[in-house]
Parts: sequence; C-alpha cells; structure tokens
Amino acid sequence: MSLCTGLLNIAVSALDPTDPVVKQAAVPRNPVYDLTPGILVNNLVTGVCDVCLVQTDFHTRHCKRCNRCVAGFDHHCKWLNTCIGSRNYRTFIALLAVGWITALGYLANSIYIIYLFFYQKDVYLRRVADIFDLDTPQPDARASAVIGADVLVGCLTFLNWMAVSAVTQILVFHLRLRRTGQTTVDYLNELDDRRHAEAHLPPGVPTTGRVRFLRRLQTVSNAVRHTIRRVLRLPNPANGPTDLPYSYWKPPQQPEPVPLNAL
Repeated sequence: MSLCTGLLNIAVSALDPTDPVVKQAAVPRNPVYDLTPGILVNNLVTGVCDVCLVQTDFHTRHCKRCNRCVAGFDHHCKWLNTCIGSRNYRTFIALLAVGWITALGYLANSIYIIYLFFYQKDVYLRRVADIFDLDTPQPDARASAVIGADVLVGCLTFLNWMAVSAVTQILVFHLRLRRTGQTTVDYLNELDDRRHAEAHLPPGVPTTGRVRFLRRLQTVSNAVRHTIRRVLRLPNPANGPTDLPYSYWKPPQQPEPVPLNAL
C-alpha cells in the first residue's frame, strides 16, 4: 500500500491540470499582474484571464503559485506542489483513499504492538530482542532497548493517529464536496460570504450565539482599524463594496389585501 500511495503521489504531481484552451492558443503572457492572493485575475464576466490573455471556462482559475490557468480549479495543494483540477482530481481522491487505508493499517499495527506490551509481555520482549538483536546477557542493555522500543512505539502510535485523523478529515471533506457539486474554492467563497453576512446583520434580526460572536468580532476589528487610522492620520474611507446594505436583510414585504369591492 505504501508503494501504491507513492505511485499515486507521483501521478497527481505529473498530470498537468492546465486548461487545454490556453495550451492551444499559445498566446504570449502578460508579465504584469497582481500577485496578491485572493485577487482574481480571471474576469468572471468575459472569462478572459488577465495573465494568459485567453478566454477560458467559468470554472477555470489562474493559480498564482503555479502561474497557469487550471481547468476545473479546486485548490493548490502545497503538499504535492501542484494544483488540483478537473484532470487530476480523481487521482487525488484515489491518493487520499489509499493513503487513508495505509495510515489506518499502520495505526492498527501500532495498536497491536501496544496490546502485546500489556497482555503478552513475553511475545513483546521476544520481538524487541529480535529487532535489536539482543543476544547479550547483560540486563542493562536489554532494559535500555526495551525502554527505547516503548518510546518508539508510543511516538509512532501518536503520529499514525494524527495521520489517520488528518487524512480522514480531508477525505470526508472532499466526498462532501462531490456530493454537493462544489469545489474547494466554491465552499470557501460560500463560507466567507456567510460569515460576512452574519457579522453584518442589522439590529432586531434574531441571532444565534455564533452570530453575536461574529458581530462582536466585527466591532472589535472596526475599532482597531479606526484606532490605526487615527494614530497614522489616515483618511477614513467610505463604506466599500464589501459592506452589505441593510435592505438585503429586510424580510419580504407582504402583499396588501385587496378590498372585496375591488373584485
């Protein structure tokens, strides 16, 4: 399984997720663009990438780390040093599944060794003696080797548990995205919009504890920004486009009743 995980890792990194439209166009790139993360260089209206200067699909995004337009862009994986798009997404899911099975096998093996330590001490000591080649009659050397083996098993069990937990979370997250038909970018944008909306609810709207916390957090953030502007004597900008109007949160107006004599 470890060999299969390594091969899938290489396969995900080797598959080029670049949009084939950009490859076929072969247009010289624009060398000047904003490198700030979070600022799109793809025009969501026309679909033209400001870097590749090619009209692409709506789900294509230009990754600033890889400096290429990725078809069906999901996210940039820093662990694999590549972008995950429509071309290598299924291989990426297979890598997560095989990696999860591999990590689970390592964890089960660690738990079995701990079981031997507590319930079959003689078997555990024989295995430690075989691993460390303990044919010496000196008890101090055997005791040191056993203590070292105990520490090693404990550390490996903890690391395997962390690996299983991390891979399980990522795998379940992407299976959920597949069920809802979203990408990681879509999910993060939706989450950011929801948090922003909850933090800007007007007074009088029923709120939950989470909304009240976000509102207090927004108040503290505004106070900090106001203090920085006052200390540095910066101009106070007007409300930007990120501020949602209160009218957005007004409940829908009920239609006025029609008089009977008008019927």
